[in-house]
Amino acid sequence: MSNPQEAGFAGERAPSPYEDTLSRRWQRRRVTLTVLAALAGCILAFWLGRALAGREDNYSKIFFRASAARWSDALQRTIADRVGRVSTTAAFVRSSDINDRKDFHIFVSEITKDITSFEVLAWAPRIPAALRDAHEGAVRKQGFPKYTISRRDDAGQLHARSERKEYYPILFAEPSSADTDSLLGLDLASDPGCQAAMRQAETTGLATVAIYTALSGNKMGNNLLFVVDRARYESVATILTKRPADQPENDGFVLGVLSMEPLAKRWLGLPDLGVSPGVDVYISADGKNLTALRTGRKPQELLSDAGAVASPPAKPPPGGTMAVEDFDVGNANFKIVYVAPVNYIASCRSRKPAVAVLTGLILTGMAVAYFWLLTGRMAAVERTVADRWLELRERERYIRHLMDNTSDAIFLCDQQGTILDVNRRAYESLGYRREELLLMTVDDVELAAGADDATPLPKLAAGADDATPLPKLAAGPDDPRPLPKPTANDRPQDFEAVHLRKDGTRFPVEVHVTSVGIGQQQLRLAIVRDITYRKRAEGTLST
Repeated sequence: MSNPQEAGFAGERAPSPYEDTLSRRWQRRRVTLTVLAALAGCILAFWLGRALAGREDNYSKIFFRASAARWSDALQRTIADRVGRVSTTAAFVRSSDINDRKDFHIFVSEITKDITSFEVLAWAPRIPAALRDAHEGAVRKQGFPKYTISRRDDAGQLHARSERKEYYPILFAEPSSADTDSLLGLDLASDPGCQAAMRQAETTGLATVAIYTALSGNKMGNNLLFVVDRARYESVATILTKRPADQPENDGFVLGVLSMEPLAKRWLGLPDLGVSPGVDVYISADGKNLTALRTGRKPQELLSDAGAVASPPAKPPPGGTMAVEDFDVGNANFKIVYVAPVNYIASCRSRKPAVAVLTGLILTGMAVAYFWLLTGRMAAVERTVADRWLELRERERYIRHLMDNTSDAIFLCDQQGTILDVNRRAYESLGYRREELLLMTVDDVELAAGADDATPLPKLAAGADDATPLPKLAAGPDDPRPLPKPTANDRPQDFEAVHLRKDGTRFPVEVHVTSVGIGQQQLRLAIVRDITYRKRAEGTLST
């Protein structure tokens, strides 16, 4: 009947719980490492894409601020051009003899050609209180029966004139329409802001720019009033002989009312200006909001809040940016606030961040796939090594089982006689524990044949004749006391010896010694058989 352990080495071996645990542990380690590698690659890819996007965002913000300065320069030139046209009209009035409204209309039509931002371009003479009635009567005769010097309140309603020393009523107004005709007779001096601007123009002799809403009754403050130096005629004689009766001897002002809304819309929509869509633009002058627009590819959208011009934000929107530019035209300080929301910044990005992220994810996928295959091979190698190690352990246990259950004692020693290993029969026959024998040498337990055997040998069996003594074992001439030490080229040797038990008793043995090589070390394997009964039998036969 075959040994079960030996049969276990034949055929396919079922995996042990240890092997299953080892396999699951490596599988978990493999999955964990693969997930960590994939996560690290994805994080790196998205970090790279975010870094590129942040870099492009910073570049977009820098470019946006530079563009805001360029846009402001263009707007400054546009406003200065309108101021110059008002000054040109004033120069025309100063240097020409205006006989009627037709001359004024022809000149103004030429200088305002292709310009839609002017709401009013008007001439307001200086009328002393003594000439007020004569002035009103002369204008009524020219086809304006309702003409009268009046003032307009904050609600935009016209009221009869109030008594003052002099008046500055609008006499000529272009472009000619029902709205501009309704302004005839409106006294500029009735508005405190306009009156202050006229005084400044008289003092400086330069065009004065001021916010003024009374002319059009616009409550949103979208208008600018340009007041220029006095439009003085050359001589009193010329005035009396050539001017009509509605133009008495006096000085006056040429003014232009410019609506910022159409001007800004036209300015922001110019193709060569390049104002990007989605940018909010807030325009103010001397601390007063003029207009607020949102740029777009379609006509610009007016930003308003409950009938008033929207105020610029105090700080940029989240993810966006803001640029503030200011400049002076005449005596007015203009402030332009450009606000770019986050979608504008996003629209300026290129495809590089997305391409970087996609490339990183592709490379990560390839690296993870390679890592998965590599770890799979490593897992197979480790599983093979574990299987071989378990097989060796099984084989070692099997060999140990065979050695422990043999009837002969087995000793494994080195060249110096140090006991390295023994089987169960060896330490049981000598009365030692295995650990004790492994601390001893061959000389501690083995005597040469013929040694003093005064110590009685074990009896043969219960009831046997114990009176017959065993003959002494004489040492042969070629049987030296020391145990033979074979070399690598020695053949197996057989000889007899005497073993000494722990309790001091001795017994004869037959020793078979052979040399074995383990690695680069030569060891001695001794198979020892107890021949006590054989010696007793030989003694009995000899008697």
